[in-house]
Amino acid sequence: MARIVYEQATDTKLKALKECLDKAKFAELKDGRGKLLIFTEYRNTLSYIKKQIEGWGFSTCRINGLMDVYQSKKAQEDLCCHRGSW
Repeated sequence: MARIVYEQATDTKLKALKECLDKAKFAELKDGRGKLLIFTEYRNTLSYIKKQIEGWGFSTCRINGLMDVYQSKKAQEDLCCHRGSW
């Protein structure tokens, strides 16, 4: 029963994020010209948000506190190579 409730529930924060991303001023995020940083405490939450955002057609770059500066930079560069530019 809990699974059914979870699957049918509306995630209001995610809905608000989607509405912000759909606004014209965030259009540069779709073509790689802009960046949006989302901070969250938990890696599971980050994974959930990443999956949703990619489902909306955006590219993502996951950086977390367990990564050193070189790993973070590499993650950003890998995304840049796939998208063509930041």
